[in-house]
Amino acid sequence: MKASKKILGREAEIETLCDVLYKDRMRNICLVGEPGVGKTELVRAVAKILYDQYEFIELSLSSIVASTEYRGELERKFVEGFDAVAKVNESKAEEDKRKIIIFCDEAHLISGAGECNDKDCDLTIGQMLKPYLTNGTITLWGATTPREYGKTIAVDGALRRRLPPYVISELGEDTCIDIIESFLDSHRSVRTSWRLSSGLDKELIRYIYQRSKEISGTYNPDISIEIADRCAARFARRGVKINKSMINNIATDIEVEILTSKNMEGPKKKVSHHG
Repeated sequence: MKASKKILGREAEIETLCDVLYKDRMRNICLVGEPGVGKTELVRAVAKILYDQYEFIELSLSSIVASTEYRGELERKFVEGFDAVAKVNESKAEEDKRKIIIFCDEAHLISGAGECNDKDCDLTIGQMLKPYLTNGTITLWGATTPREYGKTIAVDGALRRRLPPYVISELGEDTCIDIIESFLDSHRSVRTSWRLSSGLDKELIRYIYQRSKEISGTYNPDISIEIADRCAARFARRGVKINKSMINNIATDIEVEILTSKNMEGPKKKVSHHG
């Protein structure tokens, strides 16, 4: 996984997640939180801290399912992949080398990916994974939303025990403002002294946060960072000072983009059951 920058306000969560990998059993976990609260960044932070002991590999279930036409091919891909990871982990355990942790940023798909409507076809990725998670040859970390976890993983008692939830809540206002400031101070498009010339003071940074809370279906710190990023980019490109009008215009643009994106969502591809 791509290395994470230092993240603010999540020291307790990072400590807990690091502890999980030092347990003797049940090292699997699923980070459950709304989109944009920083679940993936937390995993990246842990991967950076424990780099000498663990290698985190990100698994994109939707990409694999979307690129697979036949069900048998899907099962073969996953079983071969799981077997390879298990074999590597067993050999590395003997040599005391970095072990592989699989991270799935769309963990709810584990319960249903590959499922089809045939009454004789009930094997999902979750069911393929259970033996590996039970015997500890594979360690899996996931991330999903509370709604998706409740609809998929939580209703499968065996999978829930093997992939227990760890709730990641939205950060508070003061922490989010610190994160926005830290982000802006390291923005690649502007110089160190840009904050003074841009007109972006503490009051406007707080306004970015407050305006972000009005954008339905989004969560902090992600949405505040997106607004701040666009403000900084506009200042860098045009040299116009950042003010409440610019912040409102950019926030409105984001609201329109979200609405347009929802209207463009189409049906998801199903995996065929052939042979």
